[in-house]
Formats: sequence, structure tokens, C-alpha cells
Amino acid sequence: MACNPEVLKTVDDDHQEAIVSKWSGATSKFRSNACRMLEWTVRPSIPRVATARSHARGERTADAVARFGGSWSFIIAFAVILTIYTFINVRLGGAAWDPYPFILLNLFLSMIAAIQAPVIMMSQNRQDKKDRPRSELDFDVNRRAESEIQGVARKLNLLGEKLGDMEDLLREKPSLDTPPAEPNALPQN
Repeated sequence: MACNPEVLKTVDDDHQEAIVSKWSGATSKFRSNACRMLEWTVRPSIPRVATARSHARGERTADAVARFGGSWSFIIAFAVILTIYTFINVRLGGAAWDPYPFILLNLFLSMIAAIQAPVIMMSQNRQDKKDRPRSELDFDVNRRAESEIQGVARKLNLLGEKLGDMEDLLREKPSLDTPPAEPNALPQN
């Protein structure tokens, strides 16, 4: 029985030669067990998750707007601009281009929110597409780790049972070799 060629591709050349040379004189049962063990222990190569930037101008712009729109520098700059805008309009009084209810300012804020929200959503959708393969890979790694931990736990339970059997045998052995103590014998002073 030969191992799955896909598994052997993941093993480097030195180990492949060692495995093949050891198998040359081995029994078929040993080869099948070794092959199964090799398939289990060899991890599939971890796919490199694409992190390169897209070449589409709109996607790059959406990422840049989302990066800037969700930063403290945007919040601070926007607060400063709003403060200056309201201060100037309040100071000018009746000659202001946007007097107290600041209707023009509300219009600008609404337009910015209307444009910024879908752009940020586009960027989040792109990030979700990038994160999906990573989460699937994490799930696969966690599933394998859980399986290996269960295997180790089974082996530890078997070892515990065998140790218990050995302790029982050791307790029984001295009772067979030594004569029983006399119940009426009193210790001498």
C-alpha cells in the first residue's frame, strides 16, 4: 500500500527518502499503519490568505475613506471644523452666511453621512471577504486540535487504568508472599 501522493508532497525530500527506505522491507500492515499515521500527523499547508490590495480604484478609495472616517484624527478634525464654523457664524450675527439654526451646516452633515455610510459598508464587505478564509482555517485548526486532545486524553485514561491495575497487582503480591500475622500475639515491652 502506498501513501496518498498529496500527503507525500507535504513531506520534505529527506523525510520522504527515509520513509520509503524504511518501508522497503516492512510488512504491508506496518506500511498501512505508518501511512495512516503520516496522513494524520502531516498538516496541510496553510493557505496564504490574500492580503494584497485590490487594483480597483473604488475599492481602494472605500478602504481609505473607512480608515480615515473611523479614526480619532477624523473625529478631532471634524469637531474643530464644526467649532470654527459655528463660532464664525455666531460672531458674525446678522451678516453670517448660515445664521443660528445652521441649516446649511445640517445639509453638509447630512450629505457627508449619506456618502460616507455606504462607502464604509463597501469597505466592511471587502474586509469580511478577506476574513472568511481566515476564520475557516481557524475552525479547521481548532477541530484538529480538539481531535488530538481527545486522543491524548484517551491515552492518558488508558495509562491511568494500567497504573491502577499495576497498583492492584503490587498490593496483592505482598499478601501472597508474607505469612498472616497471629491475631492473639501481643507486642512485647
